[in-house]
Amino acid sequence: WALPAIDPRVLVPRLEAEAIIGPLARGPTSGGWELDGTACTYVGRDGLIVSVAIISTSAFDLERHDPQSVIISSDGISAYAARTGPLGDVRLFFRSLESAVIVHVSGNSRSHEERLDVAKQFASTALQRLDVAQELSTPREPRH
Repeated sequence: WALPAIDPRVLVPRLEAEAIIGPLARGPTSGGWELDGTACTYVGRDGLIVSVAIISTSAFDLERHDPQSVIISSDGISAYAARTGPLGDVRLFFRSLESAVIVHVSGNSRSHEERLDVAKQFASTALQRLDVAQELSTPREPRH
């Protein structure tokens, strides 16, 4: 399995990010990595930091079976939140049949529930776009 050659910054455009978290101080900016993928970062004016990473579907299972990970119910999507970081960070793993992303939300300007909701919104948007991009780049067999 190879990671898609897609820039993570196109998965959640700036205007959509601002609709979710409010005005941005910066982003989306390239850089960083998560497991085996590449990431981009958004920084809200209130100090909230959101990282979106494209990962392989095999890396998705890395923390799934940790007893502190929590399965998240979502329509047709496999998702779980990894154990909370030392500063209350939220790390949400989202996967469809073909694609997987991690959204990491940190910053103490929002409650844990609000950070989880932000992660869900970013993950859902990113995964939908990633699936469409992968479908468009997959060669089709000609019909006879």
